Parts: sequence; C-alpha cells; structure tokens
Amino acid sequence: MSTHAKISLKTETGYKTIYNYFDGYLDGLGKTLLFSYNTQEKVEQLISMGGASAVEETLDKSIFYHRDRGEDIEIEMSSFELESDMVDYIYMFEDGNWYVKTRRRQKTLLTEEMVRTGSF
Repeated sequence: MSTHAKISLKTETGYKTIYNYFDGYLDGLGKTLLFSYNTQEKVEQLISMGGASAVEETLDKSIFYHRDRGEDIEIEMSSFELESDMVDYIYMFEDGNWYVKTRRRQKTLLTEEMVRTGSF
C-alpha cells in the first residue's frame, strides 16, 4: 500500500532525508529498516540512493527513483528534525538506533515489538 514515509539520518550538521512511497507502516518499512539497515554504513548507503518507490531488504531489490527510473536524485538536508505533516511516518536513524514518529505520536525508539504488532 502507498503509505508515505521519510527516512532520515542524523548527521553532525542536521538531517539527510529521503522520501519513500510504498508501505511506510511499522510492519513494512519499519521492519525492513530495523532488521536490514541497522548500521550507520547501511543507512548512509540507503540515503545516498535518494528517494525510493520501495525499500526492500537489500539495495539491489529496492526501487529508487534516480537509479531505476532516471529521475533526479533527491536528498533533503535540514538542520532540524522533520515534522510528519506531509507523510504518514518519519523514521530517523540516530546514534545507532531507529526512531519513528507520526502526526499523532512523538518520536519513539523503534522496537521489534512495534514492527511485529504494527503499532506503538
């Protein structure tokens, strides 16, 4: 399902963020990020690909707008944590952990229980 999300990496100067179109739910994208993109290096590689139609367990299986569709690469840079006004979920990788927030929920550590149950 097309549940939109943003994926952010906290850096020394702010946040690098990409857009994800498909399956942004906790038990979709949240689960994939928690289990497949769980190191700084893997998250940096993911972000460097730019916006995604779908993020899968590997970069090769994922669909990126730039690599796979020839569109311009889009990576947002901001000095502040994003708000979830335009997307359903925001996933943030900070200090070796994934966090998630929504329009109705404050930033929360992403856990195995959350991705298993699909809820906070």
